Amino acid sequence: MTSSMGDSVTLTSDSVTQTRSTLRKRTRRSFGKIKKLPSGRYQASYLGPDGERHNGPVTFLAKQHADQWLAMRQAEIVEQSWKPPAPPEDIVTPTLEDYSAGCSPGGHGPESR
Repeated sequence: MTSSMGDSVTLTSDSVTQTRSTLRKRTRRSFGKIKKLPSGRYQASYLGPDGERHNGPVTFLAKQHADQWLAMRQAEIVEQSWKPPAPPEDIVTPTLEDYSAGCSPGGHGPESR
């Protein structure tokens, strides 16, 4: 068997595992990190100029999309147009008391405006 790099590879029962891992050489990405989640989606993150790790705003269906998002963030940094992402908005969960305060006197849910 010949690998795509032209190197001749001999497969024997002892070296099958080693040879297969050699054929699929992994390259280390130069910017950011892409992690495959248990859901099958991909999470992209990078270290910004501020020294903080920033996650993508969403998870990506395809690894290529996560890679493209990282490429855009890297270009922003190189062009010095990068700005830190806005902090996530605090989500306030209404209490039962808050919810009932907005109910109509008949008790049929929040009043429509």
